[in-house]
Amino acid sequence: MFSRGERRVHIPRWQEYHLSVDETSAEWQSRTQPAPRRWSLEQLDAATRVSHRMESGKGVLLIEVQGCEPAKLLVSFAQRTEEPLLSTVRSDGRTSGFARHWMQICDESHLSCKRTGSVLPTRVIQLQIIHEELKARLLKEIDFSELSHTFREALEIAAGIGLQYIWIDALCILQDDEHDWVRESAKMGDVYRHAAITINAFASADGMGQCTTAYPPTNLVDYACRIGGEVYVHEEDGGFADVYELEGVIQTRGWVFQEEQLSPRRLYCGQHHLVWKCAEMWARNDRPCGFSGEVFDKPFMSTYPCSNWKFAYRQWRRMVQSYTRHNLTYAAKDKLPAISGLAAVFEQGFPGHHVGDYLGGIWRGDIYRGLLWYRDGNAIDRDRHIEGPSWSWASWDGPINFVFEDDDAGWPARMTWQPQRKYPCKVREASTILTDPENKYGRVSSGRIVVKGKRNCFYRSKDQALLSRSTVHRLHQVKMPPPQLSPAIRTISNVRLHSHSPDPTTYDLTFSNEQTLSSIAPHTDTNTSPNKSSPPLALPALTHPHIHLDKAYIHNSTTIHPQTGSFQEALTLTTQAKATFTEADLHRRGEWLLSESILNGVTALRAFIEIDNTVHHKCLTTAIHLKHSWRNHCHIQLVAFAQDPLFSGPNGQVNRDLMNSAFTDHGAHIDVLGVTPYVESDLESAKKNIQWAITTAWQLGKHLDFHLDYHLDPTKGALVWFTLFGGDEWERLKLEIGAGEDALQVSFVGLPSSDLYMAAPPLSSPSTSACDSKEGVVGDRVRGTIRVPDLIRRYGLDVVLGVNNVGNAFTPWGSVDPVALACLGVGVYQAGTVEDTELLYECVSTRARAAIGLEEESENGLSDLNVE
Repeated sequence: MFSRGERRVHIPRWQEYHLSVDETSAEWQSRTQPAPRRWSLEQLDAATRVSHRMESGKGVLLIEVQGCEPAKLLVSFAQRTEEPLLSTVRSDGRTSGFARHWMQICDESHLSCKRTGSVLPTRVIQLQIIHEELKARLLKEIDFSELSHTFREALEIAAGIGLQYIWIDALCILQDDEHDWVRESAKMGDVYRHAAITINAFASADGMGQCTTAYPPTNLVDYACRIGGEVYVHEEDGGFADVYELEGVIQTRGWVFQEEQLSPRRLYCGQHHLVWKCAEMWARNDRPCGFSGEVFDKPFMSTYPCSNWKFAYRQWRRMVQSYTRHNLTYAAKDKLPAISGLAAVFEQGFPGHHVGDYLGGIWRGDIYRGLLWYRDGNAIDRDRHIEGPSWSWASWDGPINFVFEDDDAGWPARMTWQPQRKYPCKVREASTILTDPENKYGRVSSGRIVVKGKRNCFYRSKDQALLSRSTVHRLHQVKMPPPQLSPAIRTISNVRLHSHSPDPTTYDLTFSNEQTLSSIAPHTDTNTSPNKSSPPLALPALTHPHIHLDKAYIHNSTTIHPQTGSFQEALTLTTQAKATFTEADLHRRGEWLLSESILNGVTALRAFIEIDNTVHHKCLTTAIHLKHSWRNHCHIQLVAFAQDPLFSGPNGQVNRDLMNSAFTDHGAHIDVLGVTPYVESDLESAKKNIQWAITTAWQLGKHLDFHLDYHLDPTKGALVWFTLFGGDEWERLKLEIGAGEDALQVSFVGLPSSDLYMAAPPLSSPSTSACDSKEGVVGDRVRGTIRVPDLIRRYGLDVVLGVNNVGNAFTPWGSVDPVALACLGVGVYQAGTVEDTELLYECVSTRARAAIGLEEESENGLSDLNVE
């Protein structure tokens, strides 16, 4: 009924009326028609009012009506009270008075706005009122006269509310210190999220403007206040128009976006009005009792934590769409930092679900949908491309849209290809390089993504003109023709192919660039000059499935050399050597290993990087730089590797914390989690090590590597039972792993060079006390190595060969050449047939590549080849 609550009334003609309301009806009197007209309240319920204002404060309204475009009027009818509630809110009209009242209401009755405990930012301004004079202190007392109008008045408002501290980014972040700016801007999300109140001077263009601290008195009374038994309303220009003005101003400022989303309470100071917004209420200085917050959009992050992560991903993309419509003065620098707080809160908001790496504004867990973005508009303006990978929306300085699967409006109009639930592609690899490692949600300098799937060609119809903003060019999907690669820059003639052996035909290989083989054709040139030697042989490229990058060539950089050859000695000497590691030394030895590997035909490798209480993340950060620098020459996977115990010994907890922080700080660049359960001091700790590794790798979405000491003594360490398997156990393991598409992706890597070195009999010397076996007893150091060809042929397991170590105490003078390792296998496994040698070569090439998760990448049956 009209007598209570909100109603909208429409009068069909432009006229002015006086309205008097009692308990049952309303009497209207037109200024042009003196005779009054009486309406029942039921009749008024069916109408819509337009504009209005009070007249003499006595329940008589002057209504202005426009027939063509009626406005909206909110009114309320309530019982009489002794005095208006307004009088308890407003005495002198000062901003702090309103804010105190609204904060009291919020603290006492708003469950959605309850404050949470927080830690102060790095720097805050302390406020004190001494002898009725406001004093402010940062590191030393601040001279008020040197502050801008906005800052001075913000301090006055905060002090008037009763707050002890205030944080202002321009004063509390060192603006000329890039390092400080990166560190502190990464914390902005927590600052806004835990602030008691956020003050926004939306009428000021910058810090030099004005933040109004007092507003002129008004006779207008809020409609929701219970003042008498008559209808009280506001003028039309004091309705929601001011809210829209506020929203319009906020939507122009990029840095304000996350402030608006994360702050639980916001106070907006405009030229004419003071506005309060929280999760449950919206109010204004002339409507201090406020409206329910349900009428307005709540901040995006107020719904987190959230159990529906699919819905949350969708909301994240919608939020990004909105954010890209805000302006940033320095877009290239601020695009990602300006929402880094939102990203941090988002990642923390899903118990039981890991969102994956944050890849320049796209979550790894939502990468397929996150890649489906397009520019808002038709223009192609390359000047608007900014820092970062081109496949991320953050590389575009302007508004973007996402494709939403279940929302047709999300698709560009007239797009012919429709989305599918199962994406017709697979993201094989995705990573980014952070410009500022201290903010993992901040700037990225570059990125890499590898997508496998069918290629499609799109073209624009000749008759298709530029369309309106709501449409895009018509796209047609056609079958991709065979690649036409020209001109070719290199041809290798008269080459033998391993796959065609023993066919005497030789072939010509044509390359479109240094890395792409475009064609293979029989060699037909009969004028080729005779050569005493056989034509060169083209073989699949080589892979290191297991090699230590940071420990390579230690013997060439230190004077620490092994004496007994024991495993314990190798651990001890390596720890001593690591204490001397420098970034320059790590970089030099790492480049040495990579260059030697590439010269020997290696195009992909999995590199192990140690993390412990000695080196912390020093080796890892250097390896990340090497991975980025050499990315065009070799595919490098990084393994964050715990060589030392994680659940026993004096540093177990420290090492575990270092591993966790490595993935927190550098997870985007790490591909694999590696552990060594057998170094734990007891079996129970080894089991904890294994369980922690499995759980952590699963949550992070990383590959997992277990190191195994191939000791044949059943009393030694964890996982040793695996080395003692007989035929029945191998058969059972084969069944457990499974076969075909449903098989577990498990591979075994044999390390014969290191295994055989560690299996040597102990040396009879004074230093044998460092050995892990009895002095002088030949053969008691019982170790072995995995039977690679046998496990492949007999049990159908995925088994490959790895170099492991080069030039350190584990393998003092090892070779980086995978072919040399395959040759060693001929003797170790007594594998001397032609079929054996072919299998051993596969174990350092195609099989090794598959073992580290790199499926064979070929086009028209052509693989990467090395020419020997």
